[in-house]
Amino acid sequence: RKRVDAVIAVTIALSPHEVQMLQALGKPLAGIGGLIPGIPSLSIDDIETARLATEHLISLGHRRIMHVGGDQSEQMDFRVHSARYDGFKRAVADAGLDLEDDFREAEFSVPGGYQVGLSLLGDPRTRPTAIFAANDRSALPVLEVAAEFGIRVPHDLSVIGYDDSRLAVGPHAQMSTISQNAAEMAEGAVSGALDLLAGGAPQDQVLKPTLVRRATTAPAP
Repeated sequence: RKRVDAVIAVTIALSPHEVQMLQALGKPLAGIGGLIPGIPSLSIDDIETARLATEHLISLGHRRIMHVGGDQSEQMDFRVHSARYDGFKRAVADAGLDLEDDFREAEFSVPGGYQVGLSLLGDPRTRPTAIFAANDRSALPVLEVAAEFGIRVPHDLSVIGYDDSRLAVGPHAQMSTISQNAAEMAEGAVSGALDLLAGGAPQDQVLKPTLVRRATTAPAP
C-alpha cells in the first residue's frame, strides 16, 4: 500500500504466516540478521564471532572467564544467545579450559547488565578476570559496577562487548567489542534487494566480523 518496490526486514522475527502475507504482495523480500526462514538473508556467524571474542581473552592469558548471555525467554534473544554461548564454549574447549561456572543470563539491556555485574563482581573470591558480554548494552553496565567496586579495567578485569554500537565509544567507555560491520550489512541488503528486482536468484550472505580492540581488555592480572 505504500508503493514500495522491495522490503528489507531488519533484525525482526516474522512468523511463516507474516512472511506469506508479505510475499503475497509480489515484492522482493529480504532480511538482515538471518531471523526469517524462507527468505534470503544477510547475517553474521554468531558462533564464530563469539569464538573470536573469547579467543581474544584467552590469548591475553585469562583463565577465569565469564559469558553474559541473553534472556532465554525471548525468541530472538534465545537464538542469538545460544549461538554466541556455543561459540564461547567452543573457544574455551579448544583452549583446554574447564570452566565449571561460565555463564550468567541477563536481559539484553543496561539494567540487565547492571544486575548481572553486581552478582559477578561483588565477591572477590569468585570474581572472573574477564567477561564477554553478548552485546554492548550488557557490557557497559558491567564497567559501571566495576568502577563502583573499585575494580580497575583493564588492569583487574577485562570486558569485551558485541555490536560496536555507540555505547562502546563514549566519555565513560572505550570498549573492546565485536563489530558486525553494520554499513557493509546495509549495503549488502540493498544490493541484494536490487538484484531481486532485476530478476536475480535469492541468495543468503554471511559476513565476517571484526575484533575491535580498545581500552577494556588487557593481559590477565
